[in-house]
Amino acid sequence: MRSNAMLLAVVLGAMLLTGELVSLGITTQGGSARTLATCTPSTWVPAFVSHQTKGGGHTACDAGAPNWAFDVRLVNHVGTILAENLHTAMDQSGSGDRWTALTTCTGAIVHNFYYINVGGAGKSKTSDENGPC
Repeated sequence: MRSNAMLLAVVLGAMLLTGELVSLGITTQGGSARTLATCTPSTWVPAFVSHQTKGGGHTACDAGAPNWAFDVRLVNHVGTILAENLHTAMDQSGSGDRWTALTTCTGAIVHNFYYINVGGAGKSKTSDENGPC
């Protein structure tokens, strides 16, 4: 009777250990794939043409990165948004530039703010200021 109980304990222990190792392997593989491929935002100092400018940002993505959403803003020195392009659908993929509409900025000191949401992780960049426009 005692040997049957010991055998059962050993078999159950082996099954649990095997299940944990398989579970751990799956978690590690899935986790590594998601953390290695990502996107990174960048932005630049706004340039003026005839008292107008655009807000802009660039997203650089690794191969296999998840889809992303973005918000690009042209903001004045006191924090007022002069122009914005907000895209909340997580349907953007790959690298590329995103812009606001061309806007008048006469006399304003402005900077770009660029935010991306990559598979649920938020990242942002803010440019230096330029002006007055």
